[in-house]
Amino acid sequence: MESNIYLNRELSWLEFNRRVLEEAQDENVPLLERVKFLAIFSSNLDEFFMVRVARLKRQIRDGIEGIGPDGLTATEALTAISRRVHELTEEQHLCFLNTILPQLTAEDIHLVRPEEMSRELGIVLQTNRISHAAFPNALLDAHEQCFVAPPGDTKVRVPGDTDRMSRK
Repeated sequence: MESNIYLNRELSWLEFNRRVLEEAQDENVPLLERVKFLAIFSSNLDEFFMVRVARLKRQIRDGIEGIGPDGLTATEALTAISRRVHELTEEQHLCFLNTILPQLTAEDIHLVRPEEMSRELGIVLQTNRISHAAFPNALLDAHEQCFVAPPGDTKVRVPGDTDRMSRK
């Protein structure tokens, strides 16, 4: 069996996830859809590490270091995965910081840290037990919605008229 004709399963999966990231980078995709693609990219990576990378680490721990059909050992695969994930997450961060965040700000959508939040907004979130998950239908009033991002207690205030920023 020629190993150079087979692609590494995990590296191939990372290339699939790269295509998800490309949707977030595509200026032709509506802004809020691009935000969703960034979230999907992150969620996919979380699962990838919990399942696929964990399996490779178990193989190494258990001394199963045979060469796979792709010609890589588990250690070599992990090294290649690490390199590729670092490249992809750097692209993701740059996309968010240099493109998405300024565009959200231009649309009057702002990230709000807990210490920056008004007392009233904090009460609404606490009363409705909104934290660490996305709740797009949690109405604050007739014109605003609140989304809460999973990592780090960063909340997002979104104006009610978001139709122009998403697909119908």
